[in-house]
Amino acid sequence: MNQASSANPLVLIRIPAFNHEKYIERCLRSISADPYPNKLVVVWDDGSKDETPRIAEVLCSELGYCFRRNSVNRGLSATLNLINSEFALARPSFYFSIASDDEIVPGGLDSAVRALLAQPQAGGIYARAVMIDQDGRQLGEMPCDGATGELFFKVMYGEVRLPVQWFLWRKEVVERVGPFDPEVAMEDLYFFCKAARITQVAFSDHLWVRYRLHGTNTTRNRWHTYVHTVRLFDQYRSEPFYAELMLRQSINLWLLLAESHRREARRYFHGAATRFWDKRFLAGLLYFLGLGRLVRAVLRKN
Repeated sequence: MNQASSANPLVLIRIPAFNHEKYIERCLRSISADPYPNKLVVVWDDGSKDETPRIAEVLCSELGYCFRRNSVNRGLSATLNLINSEFALARPSFYFSIASDDEIVPGGLDSAVRALLAQPQAGGIYARAVMIDQDGRQLGEMPCDGATGELFFKVMYGEVRLPVQWFLWRKEVVERVGPFDPEVAMEDLYFFCKAARITQVAFSDHLWVRYRLHGTNTTRNRWHTYVHTVRLFDQYRSEPFYAELMLRQSINLWLLLAESHRREARRYFHGAATRFWDKRFLAGLLYFLGLGRLVRAVLRKN
């Protein structure tokens, strides 16, 4: 690896891996295929119970990547903190994270670095992402409004949509934000919120990442998503905007819980109903009434 240069700054690519034996080879080879020349790739297995660590170690040896392993599962946030701590001496200029079941689109990293270098006012940059199934078939693009600038409140209030999972961040931003909170499992949104309060973000209109949907995606666990979303928001409880934040987010929490956790969903009904015309409120109401099949049928037709 070369030290960072003005033309090709060093990018630390962090890959926390857990039970992704079916997908990790595609992930690592997609990174290898990207033409960006100055990247330090670290795969850190988080106590997998399948063949993920064996496959990853062999591939890392072949591709010249670094491999580490936790003896027990410590969680995404703790694992990312370990990567940041151990490899800080490499002095990367940029940081990027990707799950071991996702893939980089050929040229995606290279285009992101070039775009961020061209926008020195921005502390981070994101791009478009496409969803794929477990066999790699394309399912459609992730919601993305292409918003730029100061986005903290716009994202927190749900005014814009962007894939917070995949950002290229400058070293200075990573250092100012500090370590991830191990108590908040939604490490991507946690970091984005912290970073977006101190810097502007940019958008590159390129396809960057393939996000794989399969049966073990953490985001499919609605209760897990709910608990850690509220835990993240609670970090802002003392802020003057907290009441407005929870009011605006009530419609998303209502929709998230309405079908599978009706008792908890009732907490957010009145806040969600203030936007009764919003399709998220109506969809949640149908879920709550046990008419989820109708909602899914409409979504398939659209």
